[in-house]
Amino acid sequence: MTEIVGLDPKTRELLTNEVYRWDARHDTFEYSGHSHILEEKMKRNGLNEEEVHEELNRRKTVLDWMVKKGIRKYTDVVSVIRDYYVDPIRVFRKARLGTS
Repeated sequence: MTEIVGLDPKTRELLTNEVYRWDARHDTFEYSGHSHILEEKMKRNGLNEEEVHEELNRRKTVLDWMVKKGIRKYTDVVSVIRDYYVDPIRVFRKARLGTS
């Protein structure tokens, strides 16, 4: 995954930063260790890196649970996302336990 971080004023080319890199051998994504967008969000919301990574891990748990449960219909996906925004810890716990 690559983020766009700016535009070179001289060349008019996009300036990018590779945040996640695909490791085909292990079928995983590897974090590069730096994201300008996450840094900006941390500053704006008064969060530290650990808090951001905990939130990303909670969201990953919920997404993995949705895949395992076969939650693919648009309305079902929207429902889970809406519930997560209302009470993220409740949805995360539900996903972690693998319940419906």
